Amino acid sequence: MANIQIKPGIVREIDIHKQRILVELCPNTLGGCGESCNCSSLALSGKPRGAKVWIPFNSQRALKINDAVMVRAALPSPYLAILLVFVMPIISLLFGAFLGDALAKQYDLLSHQTLLTAGCALGVFMLALVLAVVFDHWYRKVHPVFTLISPQQSYALGDGSNVAFEDVPTVTDLFVEGTDSSSSDSSDSSD
Repeated sequence: MANIQIKPGIVREIDIHKQRILVELCPNTLGGCGESCNCSSLALSGKPRGAKVWIPFNSQRALKINDAVMVRAALPSPYLAILLVFVMPIISLLFGAFLGDALAKQYDLLSHQTLLTAGCALGVFMLALVLAVVFDHWYRKVHPVFTLISPQQSYALGDGSNVAFEDVPTVTDLFVEGTDSSSSDSSDSSD
């Protein structure tokens, strides 16, 4: 099951030829990494920066640079990644070692048994890693991680609850909130 999050962002670049847009997601200013020195100093300087992601874009929606958009992030299960990157290669390494040993015994290559065992183990291990990369590429193509959402819909989150577009903080709330409060405080203190 995917972890679904809805994040506000700002359009930074539009690539009409590849039908995609570059969106800068709003930085996390609440808890977690938002409490780190880097995030706090960027917020104080008035230059909060979030992750930049390319999102497929249909030209039916009129967007321009610096427009506020909402992005749906459907993050895949970490268990699938653990299976593909850690478990499958180790099992394939053991399978390759047994295969190489069996081939050496069957074809009477006992003088090269160690080399054949190591070669088969390494070959099957590399094949498992290549299959994991190919599967990841295919999975991201079939199930895009980031998609634009429209304001008229409500979206089901991963925990079964629904969230309406109006319930999500806007881009101006998140990007301007840190700079407006600091500028209004300084203008009040000068009076």
